[in-house]
Amino acid sequence: MLFKGSYFEYDLDNLNAGTYEFTVRETGENLSKSGTFRIIEFKPEDQRYSSNYKKMLNLSTNSGGKLYFPNEIDNLVSDLLSSKDDLPIQKSKQNIISLIDFRILLGLIIFCLAMEWFLRKYNGLI
Repeated sequence: MLFKGSYFEYDLDNLNAGTYEFTVRETGENLSKSGTFRIIEFKPEDQRYSSNYKKMLNLSTNSGGKLYFPNEIDNLVSDLLSSKDDLPIQKSKQNIISLIDFRILLGLIIFCLAMEWFLRKYNGLI
């Protein structure tokens, strides 16, 4: 149980529908409180058996769409297949990396020229 200021709270999400009895005991002062509670089965999708087609018609006309009923599935499929609004879009990103890194090549050339200069200077070839 979690203490929330002046009351305790417990998460009952994993309990099935039914009637439950509880007893809460405080060991320091030997206090206890008992009671019962009932969890009723609730499915929000079962509360409404039909849709509000007037609101759906209003929404579809305001957004430039159409309203289809269950007996018009073939019309919906043909409209979706012939629609130019929902064409697939392919996006690509190219990352071009050079095979030769010219900064490393420039550094290698400078290093080789410096080594040649040192070798010629100290071996008396200059």
